[in-house]
Amino acid sequence: GAPNYILNKCSQILVDGPDGKPMLANADEALKKSVLDKVDELSKQALRVLAIAVRPTQDTSELPEDVEQKFTLLVKDLILVGLVASIDPERDGVKQAVEDARNAHVRTIMITGDYLLTAQAIAKNIAILPKDGSLDETGALDCNGLRPEGDYLPDEGIDALTGKVNVFARAKPEDKLEIVKSLQRQGLVCAMTGDGVNDAPALKKANIGIAVEGSTDAARAAADIVLTEPGLSVIIDAIITARCIFARVRNYVIYRIACTLQLVLFFFLACLIFRPRNYYCWHDRDGAKISGSVFSSCNYDLALDEDDGICHDYDESSCKYPYYYPSAEYSFSLPVLGIVIIAILNDGCMLTIARDHVIPAETPQQWDLNQLRIVACVLGAVPLFSSLLLLYLGLSSADGLYPWYAVLFGKKVPNDYQNDADDRYYLPYSELIMIMYLKISISDFLTLFAARTRGLFCSRRPSLPLFGAFLIATITATLIASLAYLPDKTYPMSPISSTACAFVWAYNFFFFLVQDSLKALLYKIFAARLNPDAGKPGVKSLDDTTVLTAAQKKSPCPY
Repeated sequence: GAPNYILNKCSQILVDGPDGKPMLANADEALKKSVLDKVDELSKQALRVLAIAVRPTQDTSELPEDVEQKFTLLVKDLILVGLVASIDPERDGVKQAVEDARNAHVRTIMITGDYLLTAQAIAKNIAILPKDGSLDETGALDCNGLRPEGDYLPDEGIDALTGKVNVFARAKPEDKLEIVKSLQRQGLVCAMTGDGVNDAPALKKANIGIAVEGSTDAARAAADIVLTEPGLSVIIDAIITARCIFARVRNYVIYRIACTLQLVLFFFLACLIFRPRNYYCWHDRDGAKISGSVFSSCNYDLALDEDDGICHDYDESSCKYPYYYPSAEYSFSLPVLGIVIIAILNDGCMLTIARDHVIPAETPQQWDLNQLRIVACVLGAVPLFSSLLLLYLGLSSADGLYPWYAVLFGKKVPNDYQNDADDRYYLPYSELIMIMYLKISISDFLTLFAARTRGLFCSRRPSLPLFGAFLIATITATLIASLAYLPDKTYPMSPISSTACAFVWAYNFFFFLVQDSLKALLYKIFAARLNPDAGKPGVKSLDDTTVLTAAQKKSPCPY
């Protein structure tokens, strides 16, 4: 049994005599100390030491029947005959797993039934304690320290010990359970590994019970996870994979909120703020006039001193400029078909987030909803503003208004209505709807690239599926905008020129850079609030784009 317990029951010790032959010597304090010193010497070599003692007996028939009484009599006046030292090597990959866990900011605690010095030596071999012995006194504890007088310390006392001790020796099953409870009281998520029946209570109580390979049925039944292969590195892989999943889900939520804000608020504010009828003539109303128009009235025949009855409908090829746009009577919107196309292409891109390249965070993650809402709102507000601005630019480029910027996306006015400088351009209402369709489509897709990183969008390359889906979606949207005529009784959409398509792309990309820069600035502010020393020499950032650890580089998540 355990040397210190066995030695206390011994009255004699077998030693080498003067002639080299074994002899019995009284177990005085000096001799006992020399035995314990030898035990410590062996224990410091990570050896498990057992003491072997005997007691000659002649007649056991007179011993009492009660087991405890019989045992008490039999262990009196034992003779210590020797020590047996054995080594139980640590599992393959344990040291690397502990180091990877530390790099992932996961604390590893060793709970063992071994002698304290043996536990310390093993802990140094697997990097739980430093080799220099600087934490031997404070980092390792015999579990008798949890129950110095037989009863456990108050919760506060146990919590103070578990908060700093990483090695618990001579542990009983109930000690493991108390340690798990203490860590949970401190608000920590506790995972427990074990393989025996005595580990089952702690495995059941832990937030995550892990039965290692070769565990007993009791341990497997109590655990949440059962490992089928030797080693603990799979636990680190699971941590890294979970952080990758968290990063992807977080990116998806931010993107989904930003896009929803952009679309819903755009159509709401567009209906609330803008009246297309204030920019476009939608029928020959007597006395109706567009403010700032070169035409004195929406009754073009009267305003142009032409004969009544001349056709000005925009969708008839035989009709003459300037045009009437019946759809301008209503609030601005996109046709249902256009919204459906945006949704289908958008969903195709969104599905690929599950296969995007992400960097697993260095620290354990949790939801910061306030931060998430702020980032999502900023990512949604920038394209919302740019959409409203472009809508205004388009509306103010109607027939007869001729602003200077209409040349960027509009059509040239017919010669009969051109000025001497030949710089009049206008934008038909049906083409404005198509421009807004293309603008919303592209800004939605670009928002995905801003939402997927904490730094600038170029700080981490996207996965091939995501980038491929982006190309397919944006090329499809651009081809539809430049080639397709989408008939609709209320909101028809006409194809726009390649110049208009190029302008929309450039316009979107400019505001995307603004959007991405604001997002990166927000994350820097958040990081500075959480870690005021971030950015100083030797201080790591809280960003998820920090230098990868070995475990992150070889993780199953692409980076």
